[in-house]
Amino acid sequence: MSLLNLPAELTLLISDYLSPGDLNSMAQTSRNCASFFDPLLQDRVLDDPKFVLFWAARNGRKETIHKILTAMQEKQKEIDPVLKARMLMVATRHDQVDLLDYLVRTLSADLSARVPMYTIWDSSNARNNSTIYMKPTTALHAAALGHNEAVAQRLIELGADVNALDEDGASPLHYAAHNSATAPAVTRLLLEHGSKTETEDTWQGRPLHRAAGWGNLEAIELLLQYGADVAARGFSGLLPLHNAVERGVYAAVVLLVEGGSDVNARTVTGWRSLDMAENNGFAQISEYLKAKGAVTRFVADPIPEH
Repeated sequence: MSLLNLPAELTLLISDYLSPGDLNSMAQTSRNCASFFDPLLQDRVLDDPKFVLFWAARNGRKETIHKILTAMQEKQKEIDPVLKARMLMVATRHDQVDLLDYLVRTLSADLSARVPMYTIWDSSNARNNSTIYMKPTTALHAAALGHNEAVAQRLIELGADVNALDEDGASPLHYAAHNSATAPAVTRLLLEHGSKTETEDTWQGRPLHRAAGWGNLEAIELLLQYGADVAARGFSGLLPLHNAVERGVYAAVVLLVEGGSDVNARTVTGWRSLDMAENNGFAQISEYLKAKGAVTRFVADPIPEH
């Protein structure tokens, strides 16, 4: 029996248990279904527009967003500000650069709002398990982590703050330095627009610490060009050099030493860069550091004889 052959009251009752996506699928099965389910779908969307609006933001469907916005205004309803910010985040992550103007200027999405990069609609994405992706951030943080220069450029043009902080005090420059997978265009863009190199996060880490720890060589070079402090102390007194040595990133170690880092600087616990290299079995780094005058803490600070 066709669903539409059921009493209308029963069909309406069944529709109450269908998601907007299911209603949309039903509406597309036939012309009769469309005429019956379209009004229900529109009412459902206006009551809970998240599903459709996230889909539209992800796919760059400005006309769909505008249609929902107009219908809600006619019913004297508004899109929640947090939902607007999440739409901006979704559009940013999916590289919908042409949609950003509409979201910010027409929909009034807040560029400074901090929301998680991923929503419940992204639960199938493996990266959801990573803390950094679930942390509330601005859209520019997401663009910096994803290294999308066009999106980052447009967000900055629209007024995004290049020195905005996430809940842990990290700036977009921290996020750009975090990702070593692609070219450093966004890192350069942020620096050109005044992003501060010495901003400390909750753990006293600066962008150079992150770039060093993640082996982001091009970001290290750029940060050094813009005056990043190689002597900056992070958590436990770690220098960026210590981060690079701990991760075994030889090329990063060379860049930082050539940039003026002290090879014999000690952490809070007294460890030197050579101690770390030898403890982790990084022979190439150890030999390089020795050639640059590095010594272990046992040579520099021998244990007193009793």
